[in-house]
Amino acid sequence: MTPQAIADIEGILLKQSDEFFERLSRESGLAEAFVNDLKNVGLRAEMVARPELGRAWEVMSSFPTFRNQVANLALLERVNGRFRYNGLEGVEALKGVFTSSASKQKLLDNLEYALENFPDHSSVKFSAIQAGEVRVISEAGIEVARIIDQVPVLKGFSAVGTPMGNPIQGFQLINNNGNLGFKVSDYTANVRGTNFEKFVASVRDNFEVSQAHAHESFYYFKTEKWGELEALFKNNNLNGLWPPNEGFISISKTETGSQLVGKKFDRFQGPGGINGSFASPVNSNEDIENPFFTYDSRALKNDIREGTQYILFEIKSSAPSSLKFEYGDIIPWFGKQGLGDQVKSSMNFGSLTDHITILDTKTYINGQWQ
Repeated sequence: MTPQAIADIEGILLKQSDEFFERLSRESGLAEAFVNDLKNVGLRAEMVARPELGRAWEVMSSFPTFRNQVANLALLERVNGRFRYNGLEGVEALKGVFTSSASKQKLLDNLEYALENFPDHSSVKFSAIQAGEVRVISEAGIEVARIIDQVPVLKGFSAVGTPMGNPIQGFQLINNNGNLGFKVSDYTANVRGTNFEKFVASVRDNFEVSQAHAHESFYYFKTEKWGELEALFKNNNLNGLWPPNEGFISISKTETGSQLVGKKFDRFQGPGGINGSFASPVNSNEDIENPFFTYDSRALKNDIREGTQYILFEIKSSAPSSLKFEYGDIIPWFGKQGLGDQVKSSMNFGSLTDHITILDTKTYINGQWQ
């Protein structure tokens, strides 16, 4: 090495923390590995300019593949003051998770995503788990998001607070006296034919008890996390336990009046004349023995039971021009698979008896359709 290179290395060593310097003296081979890495001109030049990168080198000291890459050192140095793990902070926390992580590259990738997409603010901290997933936490350690394969999964929601940073997946991180959470960033942005305002209006009490539940619900709806959405409704007794958005995943089309003439639909219901406002389109010569959309695909509240009716009907030419059918696919709910197609009528079928023809009616009696 040149005299300048030796002087640079000596300068870098002298600027390391007392703890790291002591460790270099104590652990066999560690100082030699550090000096050997600093023989790399690019790495040495970076450490001359930023000797604090030595802290990141210390974190990855047992992993040559990672420690001699300037980008990795710079990444860990950026996150150093904001990282916590198993009761530790900073370098010690990073050493703990990096040493135990089963996927170090995944950890680095997720940390990079977190730093690039979450605001640089004292209230926003990071942690991780051994699988390499990065947890975004508040000062109090409450997890508000998790980065998995560089994709954020939001976990904390709020309705009140000061916006921080840019929206993520259409949700804004907010800070309410150190309590972090996400809320919908644009109430009118279209999501599969609806938006946040219409979504809230579709829920019976408009989430009056907790507006945070409104934002959380819309996140699960937008990301199609149906199990989490239904659990939230059940646990908080929302909407009489019925699904939001009238049970639609999306609304694919709307037909009115004359557009409906001659079209066939079927529905399951309780005893009595046709009623309700939901049905499914009939796409071929279907009957109760061979419905295109099965009972489970309709995600109905009750199981088939004694007295359940199946009604097949057709819209007459006298259908009023004000009659409107919305078409779309069905949210899985009530433990049913859903994902079939449904229509929602603007008028109760019971008020349309002069404008529909009943083609077939079957009733479930003694375990069979009659």
